[in-house]
Amino acid sequence: MKIYYIWDAYCPWCYGFNRVLNKFYEKHQDFDIEVISGGMLVGERIKKLKETQPPKYSLSEITDIYNVSFGEKYKNVLEIGEIVRNSHYPANGFSILRGKIDKSKWLDVSFDIQSKYFMDGEDLGNIEIYLEIGEKYGVNVEELKLELEKGLHVENLEFEDFLKKQELNVKIYPSVRLEKNGELYDLRNGAYTVEELENNLGEIVNE
Repeated sequence: MKIYYIWDAYCPWCYGFNRVLNKFYEKHQDFDIEVISGGMLVGERIKKLKETQPPKYSLSEITDIYNVSFGEKYKNVLEIGEIVRNSHYPANGFSILRGKIDKSKWLDVSFDIQSKYFMDGEDLGNIEIYLEIGEKYGVNVEELKLELEKGLHVENLEFEDFLKKQELNVKIYPSVRLEKNGELYDLRNGAYTVEELENNLGEIVNE
């Protein structure tokens, strides 16, 4: 069986859910996994924070559900509202990194990228973010820098991850699809905990 996790680096719900999925995956290392950037903020959605509609949730709500923290630097970024969120950049950065890191660590890498934004309030278009993460996982930093300089700031709506998201018919983030015997199932299906994911898995397996 195979897991497809569809996330976006700027999605706070993905930031919370990632840790839950990671704990679930630790119990199912025999599953193949793909971590796919969905492109939540591309095209006309690329705007300054202050130019977007206020979110219909609170950070405390996500914290209560997932027990994740949001940093003061991130909260300052929210208040000032000048940062431009462009999902192309972290999608490219993640794609370059995952080509150099074992699949078993892809969820960790995605969380590390999100932490740079939701904890440190950093611009995810900054090459240094991905160099630091790459170094953490033993990637050759000089080679990584060359690839990032060439590919981080490319804006391509035909990016393979974005097309895969469409193929999987994903409308919301985070989403998790399970492929079993050539069929796709919604593994997330409203789950917020490892136990709920396990229950969903059991229903799919026993179907």
